[in-house]
Amino acid sequence: MTGGLSACSPAPKNIVAVETVDGSTVRLLTMKCSEFTAEKFGVYRKEESDGELTKWAVTRALTGSRQDSIQIFKQPDGWKTYGSSLKEIQEGFAYVATVHGRIGTKPVSGSLRFEVPQLGSLAAGEVLASDTDGNTATMSRDDFLKDSAELCRELAS
Repeated sequence: MTGGLSACSPAPKNIVAVETVDGSTVRLLTMKCSEFTAEKFGVYRKEESDGELTKWAVTRALTGSRQDSIQIFKQPDGWKTYGSSLKEIQEGFAYVATVHGRIGTKPVSGSLRFEVPQLGSLAAGEVLASDTDGNTATMSRDDFLKDSAELCRELAS
């Protein structure tokens, strides 16, 4: 008997990346293209002890300006903070960075798991992003932005 499912899945898409500025400030980046509008950025941590989700997120209000990157724990003008139970990034926990947005009317979302030691290992000009297997990996910021521009064109078509 032949047939069945093909084991060929598309490669994970780099929608969101995480970087540090001056070694301490954490910033979320998203694909940068004119067709994409980010509507929500977030960082989440699941508590091991009770499974509670601790989070910080911002959503774009109707008057909010476009943002291709945001500093976590800082609300951009025209954006609203919600779910502000997460107050700092601490060692010993795993976090998930998320972005939700649209290309035209098409919803586009991405997430990335990261930990503090990974952030500490970043050199200037490097970000954490998904590799082709969907794992968190270090890459240059320029490569992320180049890859994300290609992805945006692909998703827009």
